[in-house]
Amino acid sequence: MALMLLLTLFGCNRTHNDDLKDEYLVTFNYNYQDSPENYEVLVRSGEKVEKPSDPNRETHTFEGWFITEEEFDFETPITKNITLSARWKENEVPPIEGEKEVDIYYLNDLHGALSSQDAGIGLDYFANVIMAEQEDKDVLFITGGDILQGQLLSNHFYGESIIFALNEMKLDAFVIGNHEFDWGLEKVLGYFNGENEIQADFPFLGANVFLKETDKLPNGLEPYTIVNKNGLKILIIGTIGYGLETSIDGGLVKDYYFADPVPIVSSYIEEFKDEVDVVVAVHHGADNYYNTNVAHDGADVILNGHTHQAYVRDQNGVPVLQSGSSGSYLGKVEVSVDDNKSVGAVAKNLSPQDDKRLYQNREEITTIIEYYAEQITYKYDTILISKQYYSVSDLSFYIAKVMREKTDADIAFHNSGGTRTYLSSGEAISEATVLNIFPFDNFIITVNLKGSEINSFLNSGYGGINDKRPGISNFKSNETYKVAVHSYTFNFADNPFMYGDNIVHTGIVLREAIVEVLKSQKSHGYQYFDINSPITFDIQETGYKWEEKELATLFAKKLALLETIV
Repeated sequence: MALMLLLTLFGCNRTHNDDLKDEYLVTFNYNYQDSPENYEVLVRSGEKVEKPSDPNRETHTFEGWFITEEEFDFETPITKNITLSARWKENEVPPIEGEKEVDIYYLNDLHGALSSQDAGIGLDYFANVIMAEQEDKDVLFITGGDILQGQLLSNHFYGESIIFALNEMKLDAFVIGNHEFDWGLEKVLGYFNGENEIQADFPFLGANVFLKETDKLPNGLEPYTIVNKNGLKILIIGTIGYGLETSIDGGLVKDYYFADPVPIVSSYIEEFKDEVDVVVAVHHGADNYYNTNVAHDGADVILNGHTHQAYVRDQNGVPVLQSGSSGSYLGKVEVSVDDNKSVGAVAKNLSPQDDKRLYQNREEITTIIEYYAEQITYKYDTILISKQYYSVSDLSFYIAKVMREKTDADIAFHNSGGTRTYLSSGEAISEATVLNIFPFDNFIITVNLKGSEINSFLNSGYGGINDKRPGISNFKSNETYKVAVHSYTFNFADNPFMYGDNIVHTGIVLREAIVEVLKSQKSHGYQYFDINSPITFDIQETGYKWEEKELATLFAKKLALLETIV
C-alpha cells in the first residue's frame, strides 16, 4: 500500500508538471505611477485570455490593452508569456469661468540631432505635435540652449539647417547655451543680426551674456521677449549658467563674461510684473540656487538645461522642467491663469508612448532635413571598420597620438571630456562617426615648454591623457620640448600652454586630422581601424567633388524651400 501511494503521488506530480508546461502567463500592467499591482492570469496554450473589466482613473480615460504599439485582440490564442499594458488618455479639464490657458513646448540640449537617424526622436517628429497644436490654438515653443552643435547634419552647415527648420516650426524664443560658442558666437549671431542669408524669425536670448569691452549684450542677443498667446502676455527671460565660461574653449569666450543670472532675472520680473500675465524663466543650467531664487522672485515656470537630465520638479509651487538631451523628450507645460491673475502650471516630459503623434513625422520639416542631408550623403560613407571595441579612454589616447604625430611634437595632451563615445567591434566609421566621438571644432596648437613644466602638468592630474614620442620616458627639467594640444586645453588658464614659447596656431582642426588618418589608411589598403596601425596622413584620394549640375539642382531646391516658408 505504501508503494502504491508513492506511485500515485508521483503520477499526480508528473501530470501537474505536464499541465504547467501547457500554460502561459498573461500579465496586465496598469501602466501608471502608483497603480495597483499587475494582474496576472495563467492561460492554457491555444486558448484565449478573458478580457478583464476596464480599469478606472479619475484623471484619465482607459483606451485599451496594448502589446507594443498594437491594441491586443482578445480573440488571439495565447501561445507564449505576454504582457499587456493599459493605454490612457488624459482627460481635458474644462477651464473655470474666466480662465485662460496656454501650452508651452520645450526642447533643450538638442545638440544638432535634427534627424532621428542622428539621435533621439527627431525634429520633424517633434514638429508633428507642435505644428498640429499651432493649427488649432496658440501655443508657445521655446528652446533652452545647446541646440545647434553636435551632429553632422547641423555642424556641416553651422546650424543653418536647424534654424531653417525652427523658422518653419514658428519658434518663439531661442536661449543661449555654452555650445552656441563652439564655432565662435559670431557664427550663431549671424542668424539674428542680418549677416546670414537665412535669418531667424525668433529672438536669441541671453540676458546675462556681456561683452567685456562694453558691458553690453552682443548685437543680435536680447535679454527677454514678450509674446501674446491666447490673450495672455508672457515674459520669457533667457540666461546661461553662472560660471559656464569654463566649459567653453577659452579662446572662443575671451571677449565675453556671464554675470550672475539671478539678480538680472529678478529685475526683469520686477520691471514687468504688472504688465504680463505669465513669467517663464529659461536657464541653460540646473543649479538649485537659480531655481530657488527665481521661483521666490516671481517666475511662474522655470525651464532648465545643460545637465542632460529629464525631470519635473517643484520649487516652492513652481514647476521646474528639463527634457533630457539629443531629442529624447519633448517638454510640455500646461499653464492656466484665472481672473485674479493666479497662475497654475503642470509640467511633463513627453515620449512617443505619451503622445502617439511623436511616432509620425511632419512632412514640411522632413523636406528641409532631406534637402540638407542630400548635400552631405558622402560624409556618411564608411571609411574603415572598427577591428574591436575601443573605449572612450582608448580613443582619447589615440587622439593624443594623432595630434603628436601630425605636428611632430615630443608629447601631446588631450582632455578627458573631449572624447564623447566609444567604438563597437565591427562598427562602420564615417566622418559622422568621428564627429560623434569628438564633436568639437578645436584646432591643434603647438608650444615649447621646459621639461619641468611638462612634468608638473603630468603630475597635476590633468595631464594623464597624453602620447610621448617613442624613446622619451622622462623629460629633463632644463630642456625644451615641443608640445601639442588642442585649443580648448590650450586656452584653459590653469594650464601652462598659453604661457609657453614659440606658440604656433597650426590652423588644423583636430577632428579633420583624425578623418585624414582614416582616409589615408584606407588609401593604403587598410579595411579595419586598429589603434595600433601606423598613423599616416598622405591621402591618395581627393574625396567627393560637386559637379556644377548637381549644385544647380540643390540651389533650385533651396529657393523652392525658401519660397514655401515665406
